[in-house]
Amino acid sequence: MVGWVEADLDVLRARGLKVIGERDVKPAKAKASRAGQMRMNGLETKFSWILEAQRLRGGIKAWHFHGLTLLLAPDLRYTPDFDAVNLDDTLTLHEVK
Repeated sequence: MVGWVEADLDVLRARGLKVIGERDVKPAKAKASRAGQMRMNGLETKFSWILEAQRLRGGIKAWHFHGLTLLLAPDLRYTPDFDAVNLDDTLTLHEVK
């Protein structure tokens, strides 16, 4: 799994987004750990394989699972399942259901 680097966060901050949660979570079979960190379910694990294949082929720079939380309004936060840093440094958010 690729972790956030400061340059990734700088790109988000430059676009006016406030990043309030920055963490790396490793894939696991259980849904939640005792520490409260979310873990991948089966579908999310399969999607992570797709993102990792794209990263290894050079299609994306990086990807993260629950890697950021966006503050959309006071007391309104959104944590996408996955985000991917594209080659042109744009960010794509993915919700897996």
